[in-house]
Amino acid sequence: MTISSQHMDKLEEEDVLYTGTQLDIKFSIVKGDKIGLIGDNQTRTQALKDIVAEKDNELTIQYLPTLSAFEENDLEQAFNMNNAIIPNIFSDETLREYMLTAELLALSPDDKELQENLNRLSDDTTGLAQEAMELFTKFRVTNLRRKINELSFVEKKKVALVKVLVHPCDLLLLDEPTNFLDIDDIVVLEENLVKKECAIVLSTHDRYFLDNIVTKIVQLKGTVVCQGNYSKYVETSNNPLFQQECEWMNKGVPASIIKARIVSNVSKRKVIDLIGVSKAFGDVCALKDFSYTFKQKERIGLIGSTGTGKSTLLNVMSKAFSPDSGAIKIGDVIKIGYFTQSSPGLDIDTRVGGFFKVKDMVLKNKGAELGRKLLASFASSIPEGMEDVCINELPTDEKRQLYLLSLLIGDVNILLLDEPTNNLDMQTVQVLAEYVANFEGLVVVASNDRYFLDRVVDKILVFEGEGVITPFVGNYTDYKERVLESSTK
Repeated sequence: MTISSQHMDKLEEEDVLYTGTQLDIKFSIVKGDKIGLIGDNQTRTQALKDIVAEKDNELTIQYLPTLSAFEENDLEQAFNMNNAIIPNIFSDETLREYMLTAELLALSPDDKELQENLNRLSDDTTGLAQEAMELFTKFRVTNLRRKINELSFVEKKKVALVKVLVHPCDLLLLDEPTNFLDIDDIVVLEENLVKKECAIVLSTHDRYFLDNIVTKIVQLKGTVVCQGNYSKYVETSNNPLFQQECEWMNKGVPASIIKARIVSNVSKRKVIDLIGVSKAFGDVCALKDFSYTFKQKERIGLIGSTGTGKSTLLNVMSKAFSPDSGAIKIGDVIKIGYFTQSSPGLDIDTRVGGFFKVKDMVLKNKGAELGRKLLASFASSIPEGMEDVCINELPTDEKRQLYLLSLLIGDVNILLLDEPTNNLDMQTVQVLAEYVANFEGLVVVASNDRYFLDRVVDKILVFEGEGVITPFVGNYTDYKERVLESSTK
């Protein structure tokens, strides 16, 4: 059956709206559905592409594919790179003029002529432009007169999101929409999607994002459909991998227990000592007179808006950047594994299958069963038929995954991780969280993945901007609850 807009209005729950031609998958999509897809990256992406390919002309679909910071073609397909932001959102001249006038008025609120022009342009059709302006404000994207090729990659990602969110449609398809966004941006996106009346199908590795939005989970392998969010799917699944996950969901980790765990687990041995460190880029201050002693077995999460200095701190700790002032003391016998957002990936002339076999043999001889479990999870996420392909011929994102894996199971005693969960599937994120939580050395991780932070860290460094960093004892949820308590007093 093809997909049509009249079906969206009239379909019953048991009617099949979508049949994946390449994946042999059958599940229904009805009006108002909010569906999360579970499976490896390739299968989830292919399912979304199949839905687009099989629709008929009556159905309107907005589709955001995975955008990679390393594949320029992805961006060129999404935008006219030489046009400004506003023309990339709307082709209608009235909507374009409304957005431009609204932006100029925000810069000059007392300009009566601009206000009169905005009033003249305002009618029932300019609601879309108003929504776009509100989203850009919430996403903190300014100066909409800039050309797309002048934007940072994160800004381009936000523009792509606004473009698919503001246009009315019957079906909205989003492939890894939270990649490269900070937590505040993800919350804005969640609030927007929850209010939408159209059907939504999501492919994402972000556990909490799924929990907060979807009302149905579709496990693509075996076509298992679960009514409810991802937590409900975990609770009702027979997958043995979810047993420990269910225990964690039921127990949680109160802040008082976290504090006790810090006292008992953290070694007194200093591994990295930052003393009065400052770092600026032109007029932008990333770190300001920051002092902190990092100790063995600490699990520290870095959170804050994009551009507030999280990556800068990791670069300073790894000595990739030199501070403008202050001192860095690194202990003896320290071996740092550093995964950055710009890591080029593993680039070796070794076949994929051989790489995993050799690594598994080494870990088996060491008795590192948790490492072998992590290795197996990464191996299962590699697309089928790639075993005989050389690693240096893989797409960039797959090479980066193998580079991350090599760091994790390598001979290191400090892990510095910058957004490690991007482009991983849900199961691999879960195993990665278990591995990092049990790592014997220091872990410092910058991540927008709230689930990952809750599972791994017991201390948060909050980047407030202007170089200000505030420490907090607890995981991400503890921190948000404390902020909520403070705001209600």
